[in-house]
Amino acid sequence: MHKVNHKEPKKNLEEEAYVKAALSIDGPKIEVFGFDEAFYKLTNQEVDFDLISPLAHFLNSGWRNGRDPSASFSVSLYLERNGDVRESGINPLVHYNLWGHLEKRPIYPSQIQIEAGSAFKSPDLSRDPEFLAGEKAEEEEDVIEFEVAPAIRGALKSHFDKRFYRETYPDVAMKVRDLLGHYICYGWKEGRNPSRRFSTDYYIRTNPDISKAEINPLLHYVLYGRFENRRPLPTLQEQFSLALDPHDVRETLALPVANIGRQAALRDSEITVGIHIHCYYRDLIKPLLTWAARVPARRRVFISVPNKQMAFEVKGYAKDFGLEVERIAVTPNRGRDIAPMIVEFRSELQSCDLALHIHTKKSVEKLSEGAIWFKELERNLAFNRAYCKNILNVFEQDEKCGAIVPVPLENVRPFMVWGNNRTLAASVLDIFGLNKSILEMDRIEFPAGSMFWFRPQALKAIFDAGITFNDFPKEPIADDGTLAHVIERCFTYVTENAGYSTIRVKPLPYHYCWPSFVPRRLSIIIPVYNAEKWLSNCLSSVIMQNAAHVPTEIIVVDNNSTDNSMAILQRFARLYQNVKVLEQQVQGAGAARNMGLEVATGEFVMFLDADDVLTVDAVSQLFAAADVLGGVDCVMSSLVMFDEYQASQAIPYGNSGQYWMLDRGLDHLSTKRWETVFSDFGPCAKIYRKDFLVRNNIKFPEQGNFEDNSFVYDVYLTADRIGILSHLSYLYRKYRIDSGSTQSTSLNISSLRDQFNVMSGIVDKYGLNAPNKPIYRVALQAIANKIASEIKRYESNKFLGNVMDEYAGFIFLLEKSGVKI
Repeated sequence: MHKVNHKEPKKNLEEEAYVKAALSIDGPKIEVFGFDEAFYKLTNQEVDFDLISPLAHFLNSGWRNGRDPSASFSVSLYLERNGDVRESGINPLVHYNLWGHLEKRPIYPSQIQIEAGSAFKSPDLSRDPEFLAGEKAEEEEDVIEFEVAPAIRGALKSHFDKRFYRETYPDVAMKVRDLLGHYICYGWKEGRNPSRRFSTDYYIRTNPDISKAEINPLLHYVLYGRFENRRPLPTLQEQFSLALDPHDVRETLALPVANIGRQAALRDSEITVGIHIHCYYRDLIKPLLTWAARVPARRRVFISVPNKQMAFEVKGYAKDFGLEVERIAVTPNRGRDIAPMIVEFRSELQSCDLALHIHTKKSVEKLSEGAIWFKELERNLAFNRAYCKNILNVFEQDEKCGAIVPVPLENVRPFMVWGNNRTLAASVLDIFGLNKSILEMDRIEFPAGSMFWFRPQALKAIFDAGITFNDFPKEPIADDGTLAHVIERCFTYVTENAGYSTIRVKPLPYHYCWPSFVPRRLSIIIPVYNAEKWLSNCLSSVIMQNAAHVPTEIIVVDNNSTDNSMAILQRFARLYQNVKVLEQQVQGAGAARNMGLEVATGEFVMFLDADDVLTVDAVSQLFAAADVLGGVDCVMSSLVMFDEYQASQAIPYGNSGQYWMLDRGLDHLSTKRWETVFSDFGPCAKIYRKDFLVRNNIKFPEQGNFEDNSFVYDVYLTADRIGILSHLSYLYRKYRIDSGSTQSTSLNISSLRDQFNVMSGIVDKYGLNAPNKPIYRVALQAIANKIASEIKRYESNKFLGNVMDEYAGFIFLLEKSGVKI
């Protein structure tokens, strides 16, 4: 490789001539390879390009400031890898165009992998079985059919799933072998996705700057977007009507604001709560004193103020609210509300059982937004006395609950990132004993607004860190990037590192706190077996339904769980008087559901698995359909299956909001719709009239797997009227990695035998091979399709032939009836 001699004048003259030619000075203009004008404008929006062209700006000064000319050329990397160029002072892009490309010097890593020690790393696909299967199938050498810069191919290769692209877009796969090249040149413009982990349309739609610049969205995300916390996929909450994020393992509770039934017997807590109030803005002092007065416990009130005059005023206000202030401290104007709490009152707060930290928060630059946020914090932290009592109740019931924080406002969530705090945080984390891996997170959890309840022991690492007021900068300070902002972002992680949990809360309105004497219209039955990871998520999706007109009871049947499931259930039962917890010693979801049916008092019943969730309007929409259609024995709706990265379409009825009725007396007029019904073998996303089930003795089989298939076919073949609702009500979790322990059926040969037993039992019970019954023929074909799909799943199992021989008579019966397998 020819080394650049920075003392050699010839090279500098060549550089000068190249720049002049590129800018059309004293000669014909030449094209500069590696410069993208649209990209440069997008990434340097602070430059006034009316005064200077993008290319001229880059060639004259931009490169010296580390600005990249395009997504495919890194100035910093080129200089870092080529010391001779760095020493010569030559523009790296000019050097590459003149000599570097001939010497095959790299302009970007073959795959975008940030250097060791960086906080940013590519996603770990090493444990994704589908990705690994695709990689194994693609071991042949890549085919190049499209002219794409090698650096761009290298940047996107690890983010492109050839197997996914081939299976999703067969029209492309039939004509093209260079699938990555197709996506880079054409696919993204056609709205195609490079993998299940990236949505081209969503990224363009939610980032107008990308759309305007017409930049390949995946390339932008890989090089810049992921470091700017831009989302590659919509969240499930953005796609569907959900009260919470189904992927979030942290609990979110909607706590009652009224004490009814079991709640009414609760007395004021005997525990001691230290309440720290930081007062800076006078107009918000009285509201905070109101919050403090709502705490039904032994209160120890500590107040920090910026001057003696305010101390005198606050002491008088506190008496008006019946508050006895233990100590008022005039503190330095450093560290906002954080420093007074962890420095001035560290010893007092650590001597309390629990603590509440609140302050006169105000967004001076955006007063209206600040007022909304302040009011929302009040709702979520101290709605009323009953609500505060329930917060204390959570702490008392769960000794491992270390902090209770408010559910953040939607417009605050995008700012829950490290942002400008990352650099300072890297040094602070060691002091708190935190692993620096948390700096890699795109989104982080913390009590945004820095108001929250906590167990002082959970924050011991912060209180004991020896931090002083002098460690915080003097005011005025920036809105981000200071020690106070870093500590605020560490609260949750310090809590969890100490072995405690953090729970988000918001109020459950009065009209959802039904008294026990109100008849229940719906009973939701949930079988549980070792479901601690997602159980709270599941239960909260029911508690947070927007169906105040449908009084609901939740019947949870534990099936001999050996994890923390029962403790979670007992906490919900104490908080919500409409939650009933039962224990079923007989193993299996069928027995658990039957026990729930026996005690259900609702007009309708519904089944929900412990790791799934309901949409927020599931109950209201299903009951609206039942009321409109009238006299139905069952109402069926749609569900989606979701994994770690994406969700399916709403199946099997779509999500249009339409209603249909299937009447057994007119079944010959609705063959197509009956086909859809019989293709649905699961009991979820439906409501069933309780007296219909009792009258027809419809229960779940309690032996073997696929008991739900038998139950739903009993309903389909017995019901006189079935309502169909084209609306999504249910999200079915189907994680690919770390799915945990569930009661779902495993892929073994005994399960296949169970499937054959259930299907043959249905055929025998109803005589589905009877002639001249259109609905029976539809059901029989659906069963044949189910058997065929199961056989395909087991085709690599060496015992499949044995099972086929065992059930040869059943298969012959199906084929003799004229259905296809």
